[in-house]
Formats: sequence, C-alpha cells, structure tokens
Amino acid sequence: MFFTRTKKRTPLNQLDPRLSCSIIGTCLSLKELKKLSRQTKLAGLDKTSEYDLHRIYVGIAQENSYVNRRLHKLMDQKFQKTIKQFASIKDEGELKKQWDKAQQTGDIAAVYWALITHPVATNTLVDSVYGDIHMLSHIAGASMRVDLHELSVLRSEVSLLKKQQQQSYQKHQHTVYEKDALLRKQEKTIQKQKIEINAITVALQQDNQQVKKTKEKQTTETRYQVQQLEKKVANYHLEWDRAISKQVVLEKQLHQSHAEINSMESLLNSHLLANNTPCSSSSPCQNKDLKGQCILYVGGRDKQCQHFKPLVENSNGEFMHHDGGLNDGKNRLNSILVQADVVMCPLDCISHEAMIKIKKHCKITEKPLVMMPRSSLSAFSKGLVDVGKLKNDTSNLNRCNG
Repeated sequence: MFFTRTKKRTPLNQLDPRLSCSIIGTCLSLKELKKLSRQTKLAGLDKTSEYDLHRIYVGIAQENSYVNRRLHKLMDQKFQKTIKQFASIKDEGELKKQWDKAQQTGDIAAVYWALITHPVATNTLVDSVYGDIHMLSHIAGASMRVDLHELSVLRSEVSLLKKQQQQSYQKHQHTVYEKDALLRKQEKTIQKQKIEINAITVALQQDNQQVKKTKEKQTTETRYQVQQLEKKVANYHLEWDRAISKQVVLEKQLHQSHAEINSMESLLNSHLLANNTPCSSSSPCQNKDLKGQCILYVGGRDKQCQHFKPLVENSNGEFMHHDGGLNDGKNRLNSILVQADVVMCPLDCISHEAMIKIKKHCKITEKPLVMMPRSSLSAFSKGLVDVGKLKNDTSNLNRCNG
C-alpha cells in the first residue's frame, strides 16, 4: 500500500499500516507504553500481557484518535534531536546514507522514526528500510535462541563448578584441621623446650653472676671511652673539612684578588704611559686593545661607573652603562643590549630580572658575557683584561651611539 507524501512530516495514522508493528516494537519500550496508558487513562492495560499491550498499540497507531496523537508526540519528543538533524535533508540519497550509518552504529530507533515520517522519504525507500527492520528482528530472534542455549549450557557448567568448589572447600578445610592439630602439638613441644632452656639459663646466670657483673662493668667503661674517642675523631674530621672548605674559598678569593691587582697595575701602567710617566711596576703590562668594541656595564654603582668610562676609552673601546633596573627603564636595557659587543655584570649589584634578560640575550646572540664577583674598580679592571683576551671578529661588531 502506498501513500502520497507532503512537504510536512507524515502523521503516524497516515503511514502504511504494515509499518505500525515495526514502529511500536522498535521505537518504544513496554515501560513507555505502560506509562502512556496510565497518562491517557486506558483502563486495564497495566495487567495485560506484553504481547496484548503491543498488539493494542499497533491498532492505535492506525487510528485518528487522542491516544494516537499522544503516541506520535511521545516519539517526536523522544527522538527530537534526530528529527532536528534530519530537517535540513533535502534529498532521498542523504536519507539512505543516514540509515546505513544507523545500522552500523546501532542507533536504529531514532533514525527509523525520523526517516519514515520525513517529507522527502519515498515509498520505495520506506519499503527498503522496513525490510531491513523486518530482517533485523529475525536476526535478533535467532541470536536470542542461540544466547538462550548458551545460557542453559553455562548454567549447567556453573552448577558443576559449584559442586567442585564445595568439594574442594571441604578438602581444604580437612587439610587445615590436620595442620592446626600438628601445629598445636609442635607448640606444646616448643613450650616444653623453652621451659627447660630457661631453667638451664637461670642456673648459668646464678653460677656466673659475679663474673658477668665484672665484665659488664668493664665493657660499659670501655664502650664509653670508645664513644668519647669517636666523638672527638668526628669533631676533628668536621673541623678539618671546614678548614679545607675555608681554605678553598680563601685561595679562590686570593687568586681573584691577585688577578684584580694585576689588572689594576696594568691599567695604572697604561695610564702612566699615556701621560708620559715612567712605569715603576715590576710586572709586565697586560693592557689589551679593545679594538673599538662597545662595552656595556649593567648594574654596579653610579659613582664607580664614572671612573670606568675612561678606563674603557683608554683601551680603545666605547663604554655604556645601565643600572640594572633601579632607575633606568627596562626598554632601554633591551635597546642598548643590541648595541653592545660585550656585556659585563657585577654579581653583587644587579637585579635578578635584568640578569635573566642579559643571559638570555647573550645566549641567543652568542655575545660575550663577563661575570664579575663584585662591583669594584679592581674587579672591573680584571674584567677588561678578560675582554681583551677574547678573540672576536671586529669587522662585524656593533657600535655604541654615544
């Protein structure tokens, strides 16, 4: 039987009557049908069989009644999400794709209801979909029969396993009882032996009590002396380690001081030579030609920096200074870092943020970074000597702008 489709979704009572059974069986559960019966006050359906309930609603699906409209509304509400998705479909081919996809995913009910009521669904497509539903019911029935057979077999196996488990449990309990009896017997034997051992021990203790007291006293005194000696040795080791650590620090500081003094003497010698004053130092001058490099000094103290500039310029270099974040802006630090060829920083007088920014810039640009232990004229002089030793290609160096 064929029905003419309109531009609107087809009502339930205007669908092919042969579809009613598959619609009620596929799209609604028995629980939902019973609930609808109570809501529509259909008398006597709560006590009817599941088959009779299904059969009654198959008949209602073909009526033009209030319960029929409620039945249609129930399925529209249940599958409203899928119905909205199907509303934009304009051709039968897309409906067929959605049905094929539903069979793969198992979401049959929603797509079935949305498809058979869809305005563009032809009788040919509906008949094909109905055939798929019909065959699925046969497949499901066959599968259920197989499952019931397997369930019967499994129940028999479970019953057999329960009997075997009970027998195993009883055997295990018998073994446990035997082991408990043996254990209690062994415990009695051990207890008897303990009593005999205790009696022998008491006798030995009484016979040797005086000897043991003397030995214990001697042992206690010896142990105390050993503990005192161990404490003294531990203290000596601790003091020795501290002395060694302090010596390493002092040697490092002494080495640094010597290097700074040599650098200062070198710079003073250079300054004296520049002013035609004879050099009285016995050590050779270590002044290095900076070859026009731009030296950026970040951090330190402003009063000291005014003495650093002539030292750099006398070594054929250019000097720039940034206080490391106290007064000078952060943006200025970014700009002058680009202009510098070498960056020098005192570790005791610079902000943590500026130090991080400088290390990152020098790492990216592969720019030399001289770290000085403190902010002083001698440390700066030593730093200049280290800069002078660096082998840089002076042909591509940046220049300061004043």
